[in-house]
Amino acid sequence: MQILPNKVSRFNINRGDLWEGALHGLKRQSYDPTDTMLVKFTDDYGVNEDGIDAGGPKREFLQLLMCHIKGHSLLEGKENEKFLRCDSNISSTDPTLEDIVMFATGLKMIPPLGFEPRPTIKFLHDNSPFPTANTCSNTLCLPLHSSYDSFTFHISFEILNYPGFGLY
Repeated sequence: MQILPNKVSRFNINRGDLWEGALHGLKRQSYDPTDTMLVKFTDDYGVNEDGIDAGGPKREFLQLLMCHIKGHSLLEGKENEKFLRCDSNISSTDPTLEDIVMFATGLKMIPPLGFEPRPTIKFLHDNSPFPTANTCSNTLCLPLHSSYDSFTFHISFEILNYPGFGLY
């Protein structure tokens, strides 16, 4: 694969949340692995670190990312012989309340004064196995399934892969 020097994919990485920043950048619709990667680090307050990415920040980001992945459940095997897991349970995380709120409302957290309109749940009686949401009315629409395993698989997949209109 040839890296294109005239196209860039930008990564704004918060040092306190490196993994989320990496996932956010990689999930962007505009991300292309053939683009040159430009990395800018910020602190927990969103203040950019000085510097222009001439290779150093990118190297540091990739090194920190590899250190994070080394201890992650994405890999299995002996200490010095890790491999990517090749099963359907590659991510052992279930959707959190924050994930569900993001999916159903487009917000990362519950507002201090609550939601207006109040969140509701509807049940879908169509053939789609995946949940949907109407973020204008704060409505989570859940499909009916014949088994709990099918329900949890489809809802987890959708909520974890398409939060906030698929932009996060």
